[in-house]
Amino acid sequence: MSSWRRLLTATALLAVALGALAPSSWAGPDRPAQDPPPTSESPQGEVVESWALAPTGSLDPNEAGNRTALSYDVDPGATITDSVTLYNYGNTQLTFRIYATDAFNNEDGQFDLIPGAEEPTDVGSWVTMPQANITVPPGRQVVLPITLDVPANATAGDHVGAILAANDAEGTGPDGTALDLTNGVACGPTGRVLGLPGVWAVGDAARWDGHRTEHWTSAGDQAAVVAHDVLGAEPPPPTVPYFWSDQFGLKIQLIGRPDRADAVEPLLGTGLTGGPVRGTVVGYLAGDALVAVAGFGAARYVARYRALVADGADRAAARELAATFG
Repeated sequence: MSSWRRLLTATALLAVALGALAPSSWAGPDRPAQDPPPTSESPQGEVVESWALAPTGSLDPNEAGNRTALSYDVDPGATITDSVTLYNYGNTQLTFRIYATDAFNNEDGQFDLIPGAEEPTDVGSWVTMPQANITVPPGRQVVLPITLDVPANATAGDHVGAILAANDAEGTGPDGTALDLTNGVACGPTGRVLGLPGVWAVGDAARWDGHRTEHWTSAGDQAAVVAHDVLGAEPPPPTVPYFWSDQFGLKIQLIGRPDRADAVEPLLGTGLTGGPVRGTVVGYLAGDALVAVAGFGAARYVARYRALVADGADRAAARELAATFG
């Protein structure tokens, strides 16, 4: 079977703000309303598998909802009833698993969901649906009611999660071997796809040794590792994950894995103590080893920490370098 447009999972974002609060401070990723079903015909004989899940609510019942998220501002103990709509845009019948889960910000500062095999403990656990699986004919949509029971002892603040529609037909290799596609394509330390000999994966969708690094710079680093592995050559020197983002004129950079840290070390600037954020550099340490560095409007300083993070330098070395900045 071949596919020319396929998604493994469709997601409806879920945000709940509890207590006597101002409007929710949580802002998920930019998410426009879902596109209407594609009108172009597939090539002769091609199987199209494509779908979308969105909050119900649109002027046109044939299009996905125009609400960008399921967002509520309620008190603990409240019960909310709502619905989502599942659209099968393809030309073949599909069976979906419908479930709710929790969300978090990953080490790259990006919106992410807990692994599919992990049970939600926050807002994802508050959601109930009348059925866990549903089959949708091609070109049709189904409205799925949901109930959200907020615990009476839920803490005030923002609780963020998602409702997902997953097509659980696992990917398979040429010999029928099942491939693990949970939270990306499972790969070994050199990018080899587990269960599929002779195939490598890099980039956002590749989960190397259980970890996804979603930035184009990491895709380039991974490609170098794969090239050496394909040729049977010695691997290139190890690199560290890196991302940057320009936000309102401020460049935010991160080198390394802050999720492994147990302490934060101010290295430059006063952004952590109420001063200007611009020019602030922060180190993340696991024990005494430097595992990550973040900078805010401090590009010329952050770059100089890459080697120290790669070497797992100690706290003293990180402070010593900061002292040279003047």
